[in-house]
Amino acid sequence: MYKLLAITNRHLCYNDFLKQIQDICTLNEKNTVIKSVSIVLREKDLSENDYKDLAAKVLEICKKNNTECILHNFYKVARELNCEKIHLPLSVLKADPNIHKEFNKVGVSIHSVAAEIFQFSLLVVFRLAMRKKLLMLVQMVFVLCQG
Repeated sequence: MYKLLAITNRHLCYNDFLKQIQDICTLNEKNTVIKSVSIVLREKDLSENDYKDLAAKVLEICKKNNTECILHNFYKVARELNCEKIHLPLSVLKADPNIHKEFNKVGVSIHSVAAEIFQFSLLVVFRLAMRKKLLMLVQMVFVLCQG
């Protein structure tokens, strides 16, 4: 059994986007190989207001289908819509490391093992390890920093 993590990009969707979200949400019902489905709503080109409108619709579809929905980047929108899961660019988390306190799960994008990640990792590791929210990130950062 596999867990499916779908990352959205509505520009690559040839069908109605919300219909596609609905179809993705029901994949675990149709396929015995998929244990669960999660969706990251990663629509980077939208304004915060447009993202909020879309996120409200996607969250509703996900809730009806018992599918995990993870919002991306706009943590204020996630708060307003009572979404407990967020995925953030490292720069956003670095600018306000306390964002993690407001969510049950926080994902962060790490694209390289540059010096800034090493510097930031110490702050992230200790704050998040205490909360046990991003244990995998903590382990990954230590592995990456070790070599």
